[in-house]
Amino acid sequence: MASQAILRLLEQYPQLGPFIEEGRFLIGYTNGSANGKQVPVFLLRSPWTHFCIQATACDSLISGAVLVVTEDSQWSPESNWKAYTFTMDSPSPKSSRRNLNQKRSSSAKSVPPLAAMAAEIATEDTKKSPILSQVVR
Repeated sequence: MASQAILRLLEQYPQLGPFIEEGRFLIGYTNGSANGKQVPVFLLRSPWTHFCIQATACDSLISGAVLVVTEDSQWSPESNWKAYTFTMDSPSPKSSRRNLNQKRSSSAKSVPPLAAMAAEIATEDTKKSPILSQVVR
C-alpha cells in the first residue's frame, strides 16, 4: 500500500528519487496547508524525541499523510523539511460510490488509512531488523 503511494509520488515529483532510493525520508501527517507555507507535521516514526517537525508545503497539502524530505545530510528537527502529499488511494469515480457503500456497511470494522500505513511500516521494519524479527518469531 505505502509502496504504491511512493511510486505515485515519484511520478509526480521525479526529483524525490534520490531521497526515496537512499531511504532519506520520513512519513507523517498534517492538517493541510497552502503551497510554500510552513506546516506542522506529526511523524509516524521519529529518529528523535520530537514527533512534530515544521515543513514547507510543496504544492497544496490536503489533510492526511505526507512524505517529508530534507537536503540536510545531518537530519535534525530544525532541518529545512519539505512536505509532499502522500496519497494512499486514488479511487475512480465509479469505485468511489462502491467504496462509500462499503464504508457505511463496515464503518465499525474499518481501519483508518494512516493506522494501516503505520502498521505496514512497522511490519516492514520488523522484517528488515534481525533483532526484531527474532523477537517476533
